[in-house]
Amino acid sequence: MADYTGGSIQTLAVWRMKGAGPKFIRMGRHVRYRWEDVDAWLDALTEGGAA
Repeated sequence: MADYTGGSIQTLAVWRMKGAGPKFIRMGRHVRYRWEDVDAWLDALTEGGAA
């Protein structure tokens, strides 16, 4: 996810704490993201462009 968004793992952790990032799944100590949740989150952030 960090590579996909160009952010860092720490940034993702901060987003999770603030509720600002995409939906995530916690599996024990591990955090996972579904591609469809990440894409939906990115689509919601998209601005401008030609229609």
